[in-house]
Amino acid sequence: MTLLAVVALAAVALGQTKKEFEAFLSVMEPKAAKAFANKDVKFFEGIAAKEFTYQDHMGKTENLKDSMAGMGQMFGMADKVKMFYKRGAVTLKGSTGTVEYNSTYHITLKPGPDKKVHVMTVKGKTRETWKKMGATWKVVNITDTAAPEMLMDGKPVGGGG
Repeated sequence: MTLLAVVALAAVALGQTKKEFEAFLSVMEPKAAKAFANKDVKFFEGIAAKEFTYQDHMGKTENLKDSMAGMGQMFGMADKVKMFYKRGAVTLKGSTGTVEYNSTYHITLKPGPDKKVHVMTVKGKTRETWKKMGATWKVVNITDTAAPEMLMDGKPVGGGG
């Protein structure tokens, strides 16, 4: 077999693997959006690796337990949650896949002390790292790649910088 044939076969194999990862993402994204809508922390626990970490744009890192607790707290304050993804670059090296996202959350909060319903909108940019573990993909890290933009009832709020 010539070197050119070996390189061509390797490129085809890599392309199929990347296509498999992209196909997985195409199935996972609507499931994640539905889990946000259902405020389903268990779903997110199920797709995360035990060693999962989340890192915010300031460099603060949380483990799986703390990240899920924060998500549960957010869901507890929310009446409705809508999540929208726009997928960016996808890369694959061996059994590790990386995907960039621009995401928008619309969170209708339960009435607070002021007895009013408020809507929070959060726009963020993240990089997710997934690892193939056995027959499935698990998310091992989510990193904010920029400060989130946050709006409360359409007006900018602090905390993004």
